[in-house]
Amino acid sequence: MQTPHPAHESLHQQQVMDLVAAEEARKSKILALLVAIGAHVLLIGALVYVVFGETMVREPNLIISAPHSAVEQLRPTKKDLVQVKAERPAAPSSSMSQVVVAETVSQIPVPMVEDFVEGPVNFGTGFGEGMGSGMGGLGGSGLGGSFFGTPAAGKSVILVIDVSTSMPRNCGSNGIAAIRAEIERTINAFRPGSRFNIICFGNMADGFRKRPVPATPSNKKAAIAFTKAYFTGAFQRTRTAAGVDEKDPIPYVPIRPDAFRATEDTSGGSRYDLALIAAFEQQPETVFLLTDGEPSTRRNGESLSKNEILSMVRRAGKRSAAGRTLVVNGISVNGIGKAYLEDIAKTFRGSVKVIEPKKL
Repeated sequence: MQTPHPAHESLHQQQVMDLVAAEEARKSKILALLVAIGAHVLLIGALVYVVFGETMVREPNLIISAPHSAVEQLRPTKKDLVQVKAERPAAPSSSMSQVVVAETVSQIPVPMVEDFVEGPVNFGTGFGEGMGSGMGGLGGSGLGGSFFGTPAAGKSVILVIDVSTSMPRNCGSNGIAAIRAEIERTINAFRPGSRFNIICFGNMADGFRKRPVPATPSNKKAAIAFTKAYFTGAFQRTRTAAGVDEKDPIPYVPIRPDAFRATEDTSGGSRYDLALIAAFEQQPETVFLLTDGEPSTRRNGESLSKNEILSMVRRAGKRSAAGRTLVVNGISVNGIGKAYLEDIAKTFRGSVKVIEPKKL
């Protein structure tokens, strides 16, 4: 029997050891792969639980924001949120099926409904600044309409209109026609429940009525007829100054300086101080003053300063308006007399608008 060569035996042992080492390495790789797969499975399971676990248990909530009024909509509080819980669905009939109930949180806004008052129809007369659009925004109760785009406060309104000889010159024929159209539109826009009057002034003044009258169709028609003869040359400035009481078929109320203590012994032109004091005596809520000038008032032949004239108007207005609303808005033709109007409007919580009649 031949004895194995020592070198051959050593080689055989080395091969066996290599095979064993390779097998151990393969088993280690398989084990590492299994561990990695297990770890991924656990991670995926954890993610699934995080995403879907609570939604399978918790009940859905529906939160509805339900304010009860326009004011509460502007100032929501915690008590305005009403939480409504939905019923959980019945258990599934099959053990293989599952119902996943997702949590639903929804903010459902309740539409805001603001109080509003329907304004008069905008006829789009294109009266320059403030006239071509937006005639309907009303102040106060909304019954007094608007004049040259400025809304009236309250429901008792007096239009004080300059009919002096300078108006046709500064306005032109088209401008006068536009002013007439706006006066007529304003009168027709007075709503039921409102009251109105018109005072036209030059060196004296004419009243349509002694005091504001209801905005009835017949009174509106009479007021429009009252305004038509101005600027036509039918009389100089005003009916009162021309003394047409018996000749003119249109009734009117004469307004002279001696009718009021504040204007006794006064004279002059563009007497809107006189017209305003007459208007204040009738206790309106809003006065609209349209003019193209400044009053040139004299007392016993002596010219009064701007401060004296404004002081006279302020005292009369404050005395008449004690404890009630009085707003005076000015409309300045071509910006003439704007400073006067701004002082008056500031005193009586009004505003001033400048129009250019020749461009209307």
